[in-house]
Amino acid sequence: MSFLSRLTNFLNREINNFDTSNRDRSLDFEEVIDAASKETQKILNTASRKTKTFSENVEAQASERVGEIKKTIFNTADSIKFHSNEFSIKAREYAKDNATGKYLTVNILSKEDDILARRGEMITYSLLQKAEKAGKLDQVLKNTSKSPLTNPHINSSQAKPAPRKRIKKETSKSE
Repeated sequence: MSFLSRLTNFLNREINNFDTSNRDRSLDFEEVIDAASKETQKILNTASRKTKTFSENVEAQASERVGEIKKTIFNTADSIKFHSNEFSIKAREYAKDNATGKYLTVNILSKEDDILARRGEMITYSLLQKAEKAGKLDQVLKNTSKSPLTNPHINSSQAKPAPRKRIKKETSKSE
């Protein structure tokens, strides 16, 4: 029952009692006002307690829900990391398989300036393993060609186009 309906019921009861009583009307009116004030205070105290309890319950439920959401987010992040790592490993293996049998387009040097592989050399599984140990696997995988290079010792920047042959036009002289 709402606050207003409880107060209205109380006041109606008191007014009915006031009308039927033979006591002094001004005294009864003050008693009704005093009783209504007391009843109003009881109702307000009850409403205040219920509001406080409700507020505490809402706060506890919200805190619990936030905890659940955080847990879900962390679990999702862990799952993404796991699948991302798994995908990265599979992609690396695919790239290695795809590069095998192709040809290098550049020389691959180790950090100590040793030649790991030469330009034009066919990429093999042993070359991939050697490059991976030297930390140069990405460089090998990025510099591949499907067709063999004609001269592995000449860089494409050093290559010169073949000279053009000049064709002389024959002219006939009229006599």
